Amino acid sequence: MIIRKILKKCLNLLFPLTCLGCGRPSTQICEDCLKNIRPLGYQECSTCRRPSIKGEFCSENCKNTLLKEPVAFDNLIVCSRYDKKGVLKKLIEELKYHYSEETALILANFLKEKLKSLKTENQIIVPVPLHYKRIKERGFNQAEALLKAVNENQTKALKRIINTEKQAHLNKSERLKNIKNAFEINKNFANEIINKHIILIDDVCTTGATINECAKVLKQNGACQITALVLARGY
Repeated sequence: MIIRKILKKCLNLLFPLTCLGCGRPSTQICEDCLKNIRPLGYQECSTCRRPSIKGEFCSENCKNTLLKEPVAFDNLIVCSRYDKKGVLKKLIEELKYHYSEETALILANFLKEKLKSLKTENQIIVPVPLHYKRIKERGFNQAEALLKAVNENQTKALKRIINTEKQAHLNKSERLKNIKNAFEINKNFANEIINKHIILIDDVCTTGATINECAKVLKQNGACQITALVLARGY
């Protein structure tokens, strides 16, 4: 991580930063482009996308038809729309593949307000884990980096035991198969999740396959409720 930061600073000296949105000389993103990332005014049912106050499923039918298997998470909170050509997508990719503290802080601000509204005494925050080989590749886990930037305590109750193919390149049925049984409980932190409301953090949710696999393991090991919180929902 230290070497990555040094290289980043050297590159910034040679090639001054331009805004990811408009390309003008700027910091990571200019104020005008940042204003184009608008927080969602309401949440939606994960299946039919009807308005839903807390991102819960609007019916058992919706809960049963999201995936080809039982859904283990109880609700999904999304911070903003995910435009495939938008600034938010570029920021998320910048965080994921070219880590910088500035990007993490910008994105963390979108999570901060949502986390405040979800706070309860019985709550614990769990980031979706990466496989150790992927962490070695990147040098960090983007979900953990976001929580660090928000300054929120987190527990590594989950670990990824299969180094899966990247979900972004797969269709829905392939995603479900790819992520199957990819996670297990981290025994060093297993007691921390018993009877707890888990806030499960990730950057993007598309089909819900990844967060469902995580939620399944957490509930099998004693968690009582799972709220998934993501920066954006892919379509």
